[in-house]
Amino acid sequence: MRRSLIPAVLLTSVTLTGVAAGSAQAADLRLPFACGAQFTGKTYSGHSPQNAIDYNGLGGGDSDLGMKIVAAGSGTVTKSLYYSKASNVGYGNAIEIRHGDGTRTFYAHLRDRKVKVGDKVSRGQLIGHLGNSSAKYNLLAHLHYEQRSSSGAVVKAQFNGRTAPEYARFGSAVSHKSDNCPKSTPGPSTPTPTPTPNPTPAPPSGGGIGVALPSISTRFRATVRTDNGLPVSARKDARTSAAVVRKFKNGDAVRIVCQKRGQTVTGKYGTSNLWDLVDLGGGRGAYITDTYVYTGRDGRVAPACP
Repeated sequence: MRRSLIPAVLLTSVTLTGVAAGSAQAADLRLPFACGAQFTGKTYSGHSPQNAIDYNGLGGGDSDLGMKIVAAGSGTVTKSLYYSKASNVGYGNAIEIRHGDGTRTFYAHLRDRKVKVGDKVSRGQLIGHLGNSSAKYNLLAHLHYEQRSSSGAVVKAQFNGRTAPEYARFGSAVSHKSDNCPKSTPGPSTPTPTPTPNPTPAPPSGGGIGVALPSISTRFRATVRTDNGLPVSARKDARTSAAVVRKFKNGDAVRIVCQKRGQTVTGKYGTSNLWDLVDLGGGRGAYITDTYVYTGRDGRVAPACP
């Protein structure tokens, strides 16, 4: 469980669907971060318990303090407490949830706890925020995560019925984008290209007419995801100082034409310098930071803007 400063390692990006199923069989468990959040997971020699996984945001250090931690699956809260120094385990703020088949999930070092013992929780429900709490250790922020059998043994974590890839890549950080999304509005598993050689003219709203779209016929469907209901600005260039052309609300559908590197921005899905040129109609477009756009895939989904 203890996590202090750990040497940098190779960052390997994988999807859980490509890993063979293991021993623990839990009901519809997903990664314990909010829908679309980007982060890494790792286990390593000396980690206690050995099958636990440490999760971090992408920024390093304590930059991930406060990331939303959500229930990996629906169930009942069986533990919600701060482990004092007398406990001699150093978990700090921790929560355990029992799921329908008896499997339990455990979340430690939280900054806070939003649920109490006996609460019924749904998959994806906020239960706390990533922290560095511990009465025993001086830690960098991270989430210590365990999956436990009905007997209490810590087993290899499984998500979507597949064994977490961290065990096959022991000692290496594995990158993820959370698919713990609301059941009523699931995001696309992969972007769907839609040829639109003749976009329907439509005047853009907002403070300008945007930029001329390049000669790229394919569009990639995506969804804007914002924090606290605040709109996201689409701009004339890939920087926050560029003129605002339009504002998009949470849940708005957009069509990505191409992507380019610009100003580094921290948003709902982490920190990135990737910006998406979205089609506004009438042959015009505007740039949105990719940190507020759910595409269903890590990294680029569209060609580079010319």
